[in-house]
Amino acid sequence: VYVIFWLDILLNFRTAAQDETNGNILEWRAWRVAELYCRGWLCVDLLGVLPYDAIEKGVRGDDTQTLQILKMVCLAGKG
Repeated sequence: VYVIFWLDILLNFRTAAQDETNGNILEWRAWRVAELYCRGWLCVDLLGVLPYDAIEKGVRGDDTQTLQILKMVCLAGKG
């Protein structure tokens, strides 16, 4: 499953994006698409590919609650 999300991230760097700062035009230049993606959804997408199960196994105590909150933030950003 993680492989699919990583592929999605890579494709988002190469897929045309809507540039809202420039009159909602469809942007095709690779550097500009990457810039728009980095300023937009990249952070949320990266949170989505973190292996939370493996991280939780290595964390002890109350830190698990922090990971649960990060999961909820990630899911809320995807919706």
